[in-house]
Amino acid sequence: MQIQSNLASTIAMAFDECPSSRADRTYVQNSVDRTTRWLIRCQKEMQRLNSLEDTINKQQMLFGINQGAVFSDIRVEHARRIAELDLDGYAIGGLAVGEIEFRDLLKVIWKEIRIAVCISIVLAVVNGLRIMLMGQGDALMAFTIGLTMACTVVIAKVVGCTLPLIAKRVGLDPAIMATPLISTLVDISTISVYFAIVSAVFQL
Repeated sequence: MQIQSNLASTIAMAFDECPSSRADRTYVQNSVDRTTRWLIRCQKEMQRLNSLEDTINKQQMLFGINQGAVFSDIRVEHARRIAELDLDGYAIGGLAVGEIEFRDLLKVIWKEIRIAVCISIVLAVVNGLRIMLMGQGDALMAFTIGLTMACTVVIAKVVGCTLPLIAKRVGLDPAIMATPLISTLVDISTISVYFAIVSAVFQL
């Protein structure tokens, strides 16, 4: 807390433990109890630090972090407990701490594709109807744009979920597969898909 106070950030995060999603229930419960005790200590220390004359940011806010791994009842109970402390804000933590490995790649892709298909169908229908109702094109144009949008969503979801896992597999930091790189690859792919669909539909 002293370090965060010295940094004078607008928000300081309470100290917590992020248990693995593969941890058993007993470990997770003990971890959450420990995080709660730390939070109470952090709150008292933040109040002390904000009252000091030489503190740079005397209005520094403290956010508590909700934990509980994959046990929903533990998360709900922990959320209730930390809400009683009346903090400035709250964060949800521990949702990406080693629960997905490269061996889960196919399962992840299958899950993401199903979600992407549902989203893409809705977007394609809505935008297709919008194009036709607003007189921006005929049914064939609406179909072409809707199909392209559907493909874009599926490609984006697949690329976004696979690149970090591949990077980790080859020993690279998954963080390098951040939004700019993913967006670039998705843009290149979807432009190619768009022209391929247009050429096929309009027989260019």
